[in-house]
Amino acid sequence: MVEQGIDTATAEGRAMFGMLSVLAELQPELIVTNTRDGLAAARARGRNGGRRPKLNAAQAAHAQQLYDGRQHKQGLIHRRSGAGYLELGANVRFSLLLDTSS
Repeated sequence: MVEQGIDTATAEGRAMFGMLSVLAELQPELIVTNTRDGLAAARARGRNGGRRPKLNAAQAAHAQQLYDGRQHKQGLIHRRSGAGYLELGANVRFSLLLDTSS
């Protein structure tokens, strides 16, 4: 430990090195614990994490109707709604199988 000037050949140097290593291990655990405590306190106040949804319930229902009615393709619904593909996929149930009856 030349950078910190700790001589690990002596008992005092080894003790100091041991204390620093304990503190280095403790720091990430404290960060995790404090983060979890903060999130739990926020949930208790009624706050939820994450981004607010771009589509409200009525907009999501309208997008679902457009898709179910086969009036528009996914790309057009995406552009018209202003929501991203992932957001739209979370609100609209897209069929993964192609309709081969027509």
